[in-house]
Amino acid sequence: MTTTQRIALWTASAVAGVSGLTYAAMKYLLPRTDPFSAYGHPLQPYALKIHVLAVPVLLFVVGWLYGAHAQHQMRNGDRRGRASGRGILALTFVLALSGVLVQAFADASWRPAAAWIHGITGTAFVAALAGHALVGRRGRVAAERPGAGAPAGPAADEAPPPRRPAYLRPITFPRPESAEPPRPAQEAASACGGCTGCGSALGARLSGVSRSVRDQSLSRANRD
Repeated sequence: MTTTQRIALWTASAVAGVSGLTYAAMKYLLPRTDPFSAYGHPLQPYALKIHVLAVPVLLFVVGWLYGAHAQHQMRNGDRRGRASGRGILALTFVLALSGVLVQAFADASWRPAAAWIHGITGTAFVAALAGHALVGRRGRVAAERPGAGAPAGPAADEAPPPRRPAYLRPITFPRPESAEPPRPAQEAASACGGCTGCGSALGARLSGVSRSVRDQSLSRANRD
């Protein structure tokens, strides 16, 4: 779970819980000073409005975390906090259903029962959320300890090198095999006619051409 997800979950839970408890305390615990008013406190309708606006945000965050956090943990086989996580999901369903029934029931005998179920479920939701966070924190601390989860044996300190993807590996081509093995330099020099300057037949021919040109130049000079 990322930091943004934790902040969203705890903020929505705190706003929904505090506004719901404040509304319940103003409605059921405070005495009505005005006999012509339906509210026990002037701020009671505002607490109800805040609670009604915060609950959809909380439901959205719970659904977001179920897809991004709960399913990821189940796919990885991590069993830490699985019981409390399932309890949070079940309590969220009961909370949403009972909250709707409080507004939907017109009969005065069913509405208090739905309200009590909603309040008890909300308290259990906060307790399950705190327990789930505590279990997750203990698991993270245990995983960050040095040597925790390391395999036994000499191979514990030697991690295999990361394997590069196929598209990053160098392409190697086979070297063509020559039909005739290369001859040594001395053998090539002896086969070209005795030229020791470059050790090739081309060098011998160039030497012969230059020698003939020099001889012709000398003969012309003597003739003239």
